[in-house]
Amino acid sequence: MKRSLRILTVIFIVLACLVVLVLGLLGTTPGLAITTSFVSSLISTPERKIEISDLSGILTAKPKVGSLAVSDTAGVWLVAKDIQSGISPGALVFGRIDISHLSVGDVDIARKPVPAPKAETAADDGALLPAIGIRIENIFVQRMHFAQPVLGEEALLQLTGSVLLEDSPVDLSGRFDLVRTDGTEGEISAQWKISPESNELELELAAREPSDGLIARAINIFGLPAVELNLSGQGPLDNWKAQLAVSLDGNKTVEGNVLLSLSEEKQAIDGTLDGNLAPLLPREITPLFAGNTHIELSAERAGDKTLRLHRFTAKSALLSADIAGHALPDTDDLDFQGVMTFGSPDSQVAFDLPDGKTLNVGYTKINTSLKGRLDKADWTLSGSLQSLSDGAFTVTNADISGRSSAIDFLARAGSISMELGIASLATGQDALDELLKGPVRAAADVQFDPKTVDITALRSSAGALAVEGSGAYSMANGAYDFLLNAQMLQQEEGPFHKLFGSQTARFTGRIAQDENKEISLSDLRVESGNLQATGKASLMDKQISLDSSITLAQLSMLQQELTGGLDIALDVTGTMDQPKFDVRATGKDVSILQKPLKNLVLSASGIASPSNPQANIKLDGRYEDQPLSLSAIVTSSADGLVTVDTLDLRAPGARAQGQMRGDVAGIMTGDLDVEITSLAQLGPLLLQEGLAGSLKGAISFSARDNKQIVSANINADDLQAGGARLNKVTVTAELVDPQGQFELDARIAAGSVNVGDNAIQDLRAAVTGNLQALPFSITGEFFNEPLAVTGEVSTATGATTVELRTATARVRAIPIELAEPVTITLAETATHVEKATLRVGEGTVSIVGKAADQLAFDVAVNGLPVSLIENIAATGLGQSGTLSASATISGKTSEPIVSYELAIAGFSVEAMRQAQISAIGINSNGTLRSNVLTTTTRASGNGLELDVSGTVDLDKGPGLDLNLSGTAPFGIAALPLSDAGIQLRGIANLSMVVTGSTSDPVINGRLTTSDADFLEQNSSLTIRQINAELDFDGAEVRITRLDGKMGSSGTVSVSGTVGIDPANGLPANLTLKVKDGTYSNGELVTTRFDADMTVIGPLTQSGTVGGSVLLQRTDISIPDQLPASIPFVDVTHRNASQSVVEQSKEFERTPATAEGNGGNGGLLLDISVGSPTQIYLRGRGIDAEFGGSIQITGSTEAPRIRGSYNLLRGRIEILAKRFDFDKGTITFAGPPDPLLNFQTSTTSNSVTYSIIVGGTASAPKISFGSSPTMPQDEILANLFFGKGISNLSAFQIAQLANAVATISGANSGSSLLDRLRGVAGLADVELNTGDGIEDSSVGVGQYLNDRTYINVEKGLSGNSGRVTIDLDLTEDLKVRGEADTDGNTKAGVFFERDY
Repeated sequence: MKRSLRILTVIFIVLACLVVLVLGLLGTTPGLAITTSFVSSLISTPERKIEISDLSGILTAKPKVGSLAVSDTAGVWLVAKDIQSGISPGALVFGRIDISHLSVGDVDIARKPVPAPKAETAADDGALLPAIGIRIENIFVQRMHFAQPVLGEEALLQLTGSVLLEDSPVDLSGRFDLVRTDGTEGEISAQWKISPESNELELELAAREPSDGLIARAINIFGLPAVELNLSGQGPLDNWKAQLAVSLDGNKTVEGNVLLSLSEEKQAIDGTLDGNLAPLLPREITPLFAGNTHIELSAERAGDKTLRLHRFTAKSALLSADIAGHALPDTDDLDFQGVMTFGSPDSQVAFDLPDGKTLNVGYTKINTSLKGRLDKADWTLSGSLQSLSDGAFTVTNADISGRSSAIDFLARAGSISMELGIASLATGQDALDELLKGPVRAAADVQFDPKTVDITALRSSAGALAVEGSGAYSMANGAYDFLLNAQMLQQEEGPFHKLFGSQTARFTGRIAQDENKEISLSDLRVESGNLQATGKASLMDKQISLDSSITLAQLSMLQQELTGGLDIALDVTGTMDQPKFDVRATGKDVSILQKPLKNLVLSASGIASPSNPQANIKLDGRYEDQPLSLSAIVTSSADGLVTVDTLDLRAPGARAQGQMRGDVAGIMTGDLDVEITSLAQLGPLLLQEGLAGSLKGAISFSARDNKQIVSANINADDLQAGGARLNKVTVTAELVDPQGQFELDARIAAGSVNVGDNAIQDLRAAVTGNLQALPFSITGEFFNEPLAVTGEVSTATGATTVELRTATARVRAIPIELAEPVTITLAETATHVEKATLRVGEGTVSIVGKAADQLAFDVAVNGLPVSLIENIAATGLGQSGTLSASATISGKTSEPIVSYELAIAGFSVEAMRQAQISAIGINSNGTLRSNVLTTTTRASGNGLELDVSGTVDLDKGPGLDLNLSGTAPFGIAALPLSDAGIQLRGIANLSMVVTGSTSDPVINGRLTTSDADFLEQNSSLTIRQINAELDFDGAEVRITRLDGKMGSSGTVSVSGTVGIDPANGLPANLTLKVKDGTYSNGELVTTRFDADMTVIGPLTQSGTVGGSVLLQRTDISIPDQLPASIPFVDVTHRNASQSVVEQSKEFERTPATAEGNGGNGGLLLDISVGSPTQIYLRGRGIDAEFGGSIQITGSTEAPRIRGSYNLLRGRIEILAKRFDFDKGTITFAGPPDPLLNFQTSTTSNSVTYSIIVGGTASAPKISFGSSPTMPQDEILANLFFGKGISNLSAFQIAQLANAVATISGANSGSSLLDRLRGVAGLADVELNTGDGIEDSSVGVGQYLNDRTYINVEKGLSGNSGRVTIDLDLTEDLKVRGEADTDGNTKAGVFFERDY
């Protein structure tokens, strides 16, 4: 006993000494430092560090802390200063913490803390509250500073409050008040009391702040409205009621109430929530709760397993969800049902995603049920989604289903099967979409328990891609192990075909993560026709390891200009932030453009680190027996200096050398010299053919004002590329701070830029600015007219925008001008074009829309003159009219779809206007899809009503499949014949189908007309009341009916066929019949005839026109005067287009020949023309009748006529004397100009006189003879007046001259009257002869001045005469006065105009 007492005494003394020692230690500075360090380490963790400094006042029970800093993996995020408190030491003896006051002078929160990693769940056997009483009477934080990243704006607040915590019995109560002290209103207050022992629960929470406050910012309420929140609840725990009310901008937004019943036997909750919840929720899910939302929950739990969910309902404008059910162990009954719908059919709802994109969700429906025994329940799931899209990725008509008959609710284990079907899937990538084209199917079989999830089978197929897999996931430690196998069917085109070749590609691999979080990729393998690859990789604690080998068998699959293959080895090790890499590629029989690239080796090794880059790059080979090499060494020193040493590129036709060094700020200095001596040699290495020329330049890197400067100077005398040729090119550019402000100043000049026949002279381009605003200008001369473009490039909005401000030019005399500035936006996924309008001549052309994977453009043309076609491609047609059109361009860029509508108002050509044919209108609409044009076109006006519809396949010739129907006036259809003097009147009815191609059309259908008229103006040939039916059967035109009237009672008919293949010369087999046809040109010839003609053979080559023509009666009138010949009008074309020159050559005259049978081309002729009698020739005193026949041969280009017409009877009357022709013949010997041989004679006073007509019809020769022989003038005097020339009066001589002129038909040379005018000095001398002398007169006239003319006329009988005076008032208006010998006078005003 004593010993025990002694031991206890020693222990007490030791403890007392230890207490004294500890208290003494706490009173010293080193002791406090040790204590501070101990407490800091005790409450810190690896992810969270708490540092305490300046600890004091422990022995006085008033501890103080100078500062407290809290850090995470990113650094310090909270600092508290001047912490003071008052602690009751006596309370500590009884196991309580009693703090009379706790104050903090300053709390500074710089940012939100980094979330701590999720710790593994451990068994929790302790109590929720510490087994110690705590009371903090007065809490005061004078200044709480929240930096902007914490709440969205900087804020200052002040906190007051108190806390009471009792362990036995449990009693928790407290309050706090938080107010803003930075001049902005706002406060939050709360108080609470929880006492299970006394069955009490009280809670009061109130918050109020104006707009743009912290609460609105913290929960991201749209518009940052004023917020007022009140939550109040009180009552016993088994019947606790609470109410919630939230108002935004003074308007009650949300109301709710809840009823809780908490006891050891049962826990139950009933509650409702109503109002506009969307503003209070994250924007990503607000569409779910659009409009007014009603949420209702009623559930209870009894014991460990009994659960009743009476109802859970959520309804909004777009969402409807209902869940109900129960799990009852007593009756082994499990029954849960759920249904949810969202949206409405055939519509989409937009969700805003955190990355700024938009997710569009279509109508969605889900049904699920869990029913059966607790240890074996049936589970079903069915759902559908009409559409899902984020602008690039699109899902259409998705269905999901799931089922199981073995769900153990108690053990949380079972097996399920899932299936997914998608009608169509689009990724926004053309190549991948083509690969995944078609429905998508996926299925999985899964087994699970609380520890493991096993995917026993995974199957998926989409288009040409199929995937299978299996694996397991550990719920305990997150480890997983999955094996995947995939195959891609052979692709015939596209990038996957280029990469993998023409065989099925197979992919295998394994991905796993162990309990130490090490991720590994193993057994990676790719097998295909072109690419073979193997590899493995691992990642743990930011350490990476990758080993891979790749073989490309055929480089020609990637680029057709290349042949051969590559072996590539890749190795990566080290940390993620500074991985070491080593890659080596070796060529195998590589060639470029069929020229070998020998011994190709490309290697690179180093460290891929932005902060510490290192690389050794080498390329070696030989191309066209010339060395090809590239070497560069990139190093960085310990102080961050980066150096690029020995940068050297040698290639056929090119050399580049340089060296650069970087300083600690990353600014590089150095020079790079570039010389390309032959672009033709270098081009193949660039995979570009058609390059030519040379250039030389230098690129320098320097520093200015601590900014990087990059300068370039390039010169080239002659460059050729892509069909363009540039001469005298100079480029100067300076780039300041490429990684920062990016200020660019560039100048480009070219003496000329030639593309085909078009050239821009003296081109000048300038770009000055930065990425925020980069103005540019372009000037030059195009078609010898000024060209000017100005604009600006900008990246201020995150995307690249090009603003065209002005653009003017004249193209082939057509003025073109940009009507107003237009912006083109080059975004990552699309190019957007604002409405761009060009003024073209007097019209406008505009375009607006975007180009992405899908095109969306609208094009409009307004008031564009059709006459501009002549400026671009001269046709000589003289088109006129106004074009207006609209079009939409959609579809993929590789397969655009164009829909259009156009109208041409007032369309006409020069021939229509000369023929006084009114203009017509043309309207058309259609679609161009897959290079096939589907069109509907209508031309109308002036009797024209023509419809054209069908398709034109532009890839097939183009291929035609068109339907033509309607009516067309011959006045328009015959316009091409108008220059030949041919007119058609009437209406043609069309019904045709045109197939084949434009070069070889196949026409089927019918053309009909009735009561049409034909007129050939040059010959006055007229056919009336034409009725026709022409049938087209693809190969030929069959003339089923073609008849008309020629003259009063004559008829004409045509039958037969004409082939419509131009390559075969339009072969014809036609028969032409004329019965009692009458032809009259109105002046010279009138004839009635019969004809039986044929046209056989190709019309455009060597067909034959044959048959016979029988002239029944022909009357030929000789005019008073005939020109000796008709002169040919020689036209010379100046500055004519090539088409006009060629046409002019075709129309050049070719002299006709009289020999041979072939002529000079055209249709061959074999026509006989016969008329035994009744060819009458009358006029100028002649009255004769002929008969005979001719044969017309040769060709239409050079006809030959043989035969003759003989005189049957005839006479000629001159000066009241009649002479009968003794003989007469008209002989054709080949040329169309016949030979004449006429003779008549008479005897008077023993002298025989004769008149002989010879020569040709175009140049007749008239001579007079006598026997015995006399001079010509004596013959005429004796023949007509019976006396010699010396005995004739002046009047008789005039009569004789007039008679000779009458016979010859022309007065040529210096006549008697001409000589008389010359001798007398008169302006006019006129001899008017009548039937006798009393009807004859002589008149003389003379101008008295420029405007006054006098004429005196005297009758030869001596008893008549008159005087006339004309006074010209204007060029066309004159006044005339007249007086005669009988005393009569006249006066008048006359209007005359010469045409």
